[in-house]
Amino acid sequence: MQSLQYVHLSTESVQGWRNYTSQAVQLLDLNRNILDSYVLDFFTEDLWSRLNPKWTAVLDKFCPGDLASFLQHGASIK
Repeated sequence: MQSLQYVHLSTESVQGWRNYTSQAVQLLDLNRNILDSYVLDFFTEDLWSRLNPKWTAVLDKFCPGDLASFLQHGASIK
């Protein structure tokens, strides 16, 4: 038999989750044009140039196979 786990909610924890959710939505909104695109668009519409330069600097360090594995399976990137 599996034991039940409970989450204790308080004003602080609810506010923390609200802030986290709000920041996540802002991140998605900032990158909506890329999230809603197809892989082909990355090449035909040069979406790489629209990425945040900090992201491109990090992503440039990984081989395509590692990135594909991460995107498909949620595997960690070495």
